[in-house]
Amino acid sequence: MSTVSPVQTSSDSYNEVPYPGAAFRNTHPCHLGMIAHLLNLHPTTPQRCRVLELGCSMGANLIPMAVGLPNSEFVGVDFAEKQIEVAQKSVDALGLQNVRVETKSILDIDDSFGTFDYIICHGVYSWVAPDVQEKILQIGAENLSENGIMCVSYNTYPGWHFRGVVREMMRYHTENIASPAQKVIQARGLMKFLEDHSRSKLEAYTTLLKEEAEMLAKSDNSYLYHEHLEEVNEPLYFHQFVKRVDQAGLRYLADAAFQTMIAQQFDDEAAEILRNAPLLRREQYMDFLRNRMFRSSLICHQSQSPNYNVDATNLLGLHVGLRNQLRTVSEQGETVVWENASGRMTTEFPLTSIFRRLSNSFPRLTRVDDLLSDTTDNRVRQTALDALLIGFVRGMFTLTLDPPDFALELNEKPKSSTYARFQASSGAAKVTNLMHIDCVLQPQQRFIIEHLDGSRTLDEVAELLHEECSNGRFKVSREGEDLAPDLEELKDICKTEAKRLAHFALFEE
Repeated sequence: MSTVSPVQTSSDSYNEVPYPGAAFRNTHPCHLGMIAHLLNLHPTTPQRCRVLELGCSMGANLIPMAVGLPNSEFVGVDFAEKQIEVAQKSVDALGLQNVRVETKSILDIDDSFGTFDYIICHGVYSWVAPDVQEKILQIGAENLSENGIMCVSYNTYPGWHFRGVVREMMRYHTENIASPAQKVIQARGLMKFLEDHSRSKLEAYTTLLKEEAEMLAKSDNSYLYHEHLEEVNEPLYFHQFVKRVDQAGLRYLADAAFQTMIAQQFDDEAAEILRNAPLLRREQYMDFLRNRMFRSSLICHQSQSPNYNVDATNLLGLHVGLRNQLRTVSEQGETVVWENASGRMTTEFPLTSIFRRLSNSFPRLTRVDDLLSDTTDNRVRQTALDALLIGFVRGMFTLTLDPPDFALELNEKPKSSTYARFQASSGAAKVTNLMHIDCVLQPQQRFIIEHLDGSRTLDEVAELLHEECSNGRFKVSREGEDLAPDLEELKDICKTEAKRLAHFALFEE
């Protein structure tokens, strides 16, 4: 019986079933650098850095970073030739000079690549053979700059014990099927069969099947195939991953989802017990409590000395913004109760004015130093910094390091984000904004983004849209209902939509 290496098998499968990828905000250098800064390290500014992505797929994560950070250098490698071909076409179409993509195995990365300030390995580690896993961490040890940060994501236990049951059943059901497309069809059919007809007396089992069936019904075929039907998918416990990191001469720094490291997210009794545990054991126990199944871990050199007793003064030098728009729950003079989708806080004078400023500038990010520039009282400054840190921990605020800028107020001839405009012109249903977040747009919104290239007014775009509608080539809709607006109505629609899109960080300054 002939054998094929797991590396080659994966390469073939990704050529046959390409993985389109997406923008992952927690892998962006501005986010990785923020966490390092918060822990009292000295990361390289994202505005002038070198970034390597291992397994860059079609470039959906790497390329928008390169667009937003034109003075930085980006390198992406992937061993699926077809995926790199797509990425290269995007790079060429955008005329980018600061990004290079190559068809290359991770095993071939060596000293000739130089060192990088940020290395990203998202959605790769659990899905490759042990020698490639070892090489990934070796690249971190040898190709990461002195103050560099590496981000590695992987499937983890205990959550994947349950999901692994579904994977094993799918692989058994499809083991004699050669076609990836047919494997996916049969796997979906199996899940439907199990969900409809399971008669297990264990409620946990039937709940598992129902939840997995619902999740997979919302997932595309590429995700299902590569997550559940690939030859290799090795979850591991957090503590096991950390041990491998140590053996590679590196150290675990933090979780990319920083708030998950905070014990106060649990009830008071659990939080008190967890606070007394050493950092790494605390994180493992929190995984147990959450039944966690996926992690993105940040790694650095062992010479780095992060301070986990985060001082609120470390927010200085960062940018802060709201994760969701704030609303006032109650207001009595300068005492205001604020709330957004992530939490609730009460402020009094003079913090209320700071919160108002953040609310009024949403979704723009403001440099913390500038936010406090009018505050000369050191006690008030410290109180404000403490409040911002608490808001960040609760998920109400977002922090970042040296982010790309974007426009909220549109000029006469607005210019949409270069990458979003490229995506819209390609017919993509979603585009990536300048905060590295994917946004799903309606057809008329995509039309506006595509045609606002800095050479047209909104009225001129409305005229183009009117011509397309008149010729039957385009339909404007609202809440699923087709409209038949005249030119003046389309001008109003374009102005309203453009203003809304600006608040999705889709226009350049």
